[in-house]
Amino acid sequence: MPAADENVGPAQGLVTSPPPGVPSGGMKPAEKQYEFRPNENKIIGQLASKMHFVGLYLLAMGLIVITIGVIVLHGGPIISGALTCVVGLWTQRASVSFRHVVRTEGRDISHLMDALDDLRKLYSFQYWLFILGLVLSVAGLGAAWMGYVNLVG
Repeated sequence: MPAADENVGPAQGLVTSPPPGVPSGGMKPAEKQYEFRPNENKIIGQLASKMHFVGLYLLAMGLIVITIGVIVLHGGPIISGALTCVVGLWTQRASVSFRHVVRTEGRDISHLMDALDDLRKLYSFQYWLFILGLVLSVAGLGAAWMGYVNLVG
């Protein structure tokens, strides 16, 4: 039996009551969502913790690099620092959503989807940066090959 099917039982893991702190009076019937088990929450929690640290670290490093760029009046570090900050912020946002999976009940799938959406944005951003880098590299090599740019001093 596949691993995903092991967690599904007759009503096991499904939560139908509203999340804590939300009044049930005016709320529509809650959509049944899978509730992760303690061992699954442990894995997700560890991921959230590591992502939280990495996100904050990237954000701090990005701000330091931006500050250096401003001090030396150079655009390269400012752009690089800003890109690092964006990656740090998306990583941080995803970590918060993963942490909500562990700390709340009744909305695990919604929080998981929020985290995955932030990761999708992060990796789409990196994907397009890499595509841009490849295009510029090929264009630079083409310009050098055609003699428009001299690569040797």
